[in-house]
Amino acid sequence: MNCRSCSSTSLQLVIDLGYQPWGNDFQLIENHIYTEKYPLELYFCHNCTLTQLGFTVPKEIMFVSHSYLSGTTRTLRKHFEHVASEIINRFKPSPSCLILDIGGNDGTFLEHFHNLGFRTLNIDSGTAQSQVSIEKGLPTINDFFSLESASEILDSYGTVDIIHAAGILFHLENIHDAFNGIRLLLDKKGILVAEFIYLPTMIEKTQYDQIYHEHLLYYTLTSFQSLLSQHGLEIFDCDFFPIHGGTCIAYISHSNAYALTRRLKKAFNDEIIKKVTHIETMLKFSENVNNSGLALRSIIDHLILEDKTIFALGAPVKGSTLLNYNRIDEKIVPFAVEKNLFKIGTYFPGTKIEVIEEDFANHPDVYLLLSWNFKDEILSNYADFLKNGGQVINPIPFPEIING
Repeated sequence: MNCRSCSSTSLQLVIDLGYQPWGNDFQLIENHIYTEKYPLELYFCHNCTLTQLGFTVPKEIMFVSHSYLSGTTRTLRKHFEHVASEIINRFKPSPSCLILDIGGNDGTFLEHFHNLGFRTLNIDSGTAQSQVSIEKGLPTINDFFSLESASEILDSYGTVDIIHAAGILFHLENIHDAFNGIRLLLDKKGILVAEFIYLPTMIEKTQYDQIYHEHLLYYTLTSFQSLLSQHGLEIFDCDFFPIHGGTCIAYISHSNAYALTRRLKKAFNDEIIKKVTHIETMLKFSENVNNSGLALRSIIDHLILEDKTIFALGAPVKGSTLLNYNRIDEKIVPFAVEKNLFKIGTYFPGTKIEVIEEDFANHPDVYLLLSWNFKDEILSNYADFLKNGGQVINPIPFPEIING
């Protein structure tokens, strides 16, 4: 196999999570559909240091008919509002500027700009998500972003001043085609605001459940810049946020369009100091993943011996990795409670764990918190449950039981 960024064959397997379904393959119980499984293996490129999956589930399978909605949680909505305000306050785009969101899902990010009178455009491959976006009054293209679709946008709208891409630029199987499209569309002084799960934080907090088939690429700033350089693009600033367990926002432009900030230079230097681009760091991550999984199973086994009932709290895509890797099935966790109505009445991929509506579920003795990236919001909602003797297992960064 070849590196997805630099085409090198100098790749080393660092984590093998076994054969797993793609994480968002929530199938309706009544349809009795078997979820196909694929290898879930993480590789490190010795040439450009990009960490990546070895196997690709076709995008047409994963990103056309799926159940993820970005507007489900208050925490993510507030985060997007903050990012939008930061863009407006810092770069001061005029209302005539076009704000393009690549993989904009249900339009949650663009709503803030739309309400302020900016021109907006969402392009997303999800059929249901695009429909929700359209119903919000947002101009929406239901398609994959590519050089071809970028050319069509250019013909219809001209160059773009602000391009936003949250959680999408590590999903794309033809990443070079996508960046060719971005380079074509981006105005001379235009800004690409790219949000991605930050690999050094994943390593530091042993977030192995962030590894799933939708996430093909796992960036450091160093490996991301190596990819961007092949397309005449450059990171000129960055920032870090706790959303999704640790997100980096990279501010990107055509090369040499903006001066590099002191903050960015420090972030690059921190990566050198922490050796996050070294194979030894990745192998230590692999060891920590194994230890974390063993600790989680130990906690669950003890609770089962105590005849405690356990439900999953949340049905995020990352939960599929955690459940399948640790061989946690419906015999251990019969139900998962969830807010997203698109997932209600489905099985958790790879199991027969039933996803049920959170508001109508009776509490178990213990919840396994799969949506740990929204821990503060969720625990606040479950304060009475904890106060009355309930328990919550927080599996990341290292498994622990939370009591009231």
